[in-house]
Amino acid sequence: MKSDVVELGDKAREMLREPVVATFATVEPDGSLHLTPTWIDVEDGTVIVNSLQSRRKTLNARRNPHVGVCVIDPTNPFRVVSIEGEVTDFVEDGAEAHIDALTQRYLGLDKHPFAHDGEVRVMIRIRPTKILVQPR
Repeated sequence: MKSDVVELGDKAREMLREPVVATFATVEPDGSLHLTPTWIDVEDGTVIVNSLQSRRKTLNARRNPHVGVCVIDPTNPFRVVSIEGEVTDFVEDGAEAHIDALTQRYLGLDKHPFAHDGEVRVMIRIRPTKILVQPR
């Protein structure tokens, strides 16, 4: 059963575009949660996590599309965006350029410095189904 889509408000979009590390939650095969720090992006109301095809978070999201993203402002821990959502797509096309754009935002570098030959990147697109923004 698909959940209703909810719109990202201006406050959520603003924070998701800041260079703040997010926590990405996926569900393990045994039902436990897998939490990883990650860079985050937003485009047209869709939350984007850029990952490697081989990463556990990607494998988990392929198996179970119910995921979560939480961003806490490091300068104000009461400024929070918490999102529950469903993965709608895994996009390889443009994923390399996207990780370079995130590298520019988060590190101020033109190219992702941690890339290795043969890695396949993917953008995990997430449709929000529940959003909490503090302060409101």
